[in-house]
Amino acid sequence: MNKRNLLIWGVVAAVLLFFGFGLTNSQKSQPIPGNPAPEIDLQFYDGYEWSNLEQATLSDLHGKVVVLNFWASWCVPCHDEAEVLETVWRHYADEDVVFLGVAWSDTDKKAQEFLATYNISYPNSPDIGLDAQRKYHFRQVPETFIIDRDGTIRYFHAGPMTEPMLREYIEGTLQS
Repeated sequence: MNKRNLLIWGVVAAVLLFFGFGLTNSQKSQPIPGNPAPEIDLQFYDGYEWSNLEQATLSDLHGKVVVLNFWASWCVPCHDEAEVLETVWRHYADEDVVFLGVAWSDTDKKAQEFLATYNISYPNSPDIGLDAQRKYHFRQVPETFIIDRDGTIRYFHAGPMTEPMLREYIEGTLQS
């Protein structure tokens, strides 16, 4: 086999490996209700602390119901959902419910402008190193996971949440 054929076969093998890895990666499934929520580390944007903490993990929140929302400033449905999340967060702020936002594939500047535009007051974090994306395997934003006090996923919703839907999920989790 001459060098040219060897080079061609090498390129073909590399392309097949690249696409094979991508296909394998795309087949990973999201965590589903009834399973433990994957642990993620959150380093909150300035001014968006939780309980005076600048960073936290999901396990730090055991004993609380967690509304974990993945969003991006460039996501049109995320703009539609932002006011709903803030309104419902304010309603449950004095209960054992914590809202957490994770900005996916966004710049800090754009994400913080988004938060300021909608007066978001609950803790938000960038997805540093795409850690959350790797663990939750979300394919779009917005996506929301409702996690119970024991760290188990109770509900999952892809797309923007409505206020009645979000309240129903939270109430169902609080009562479980």
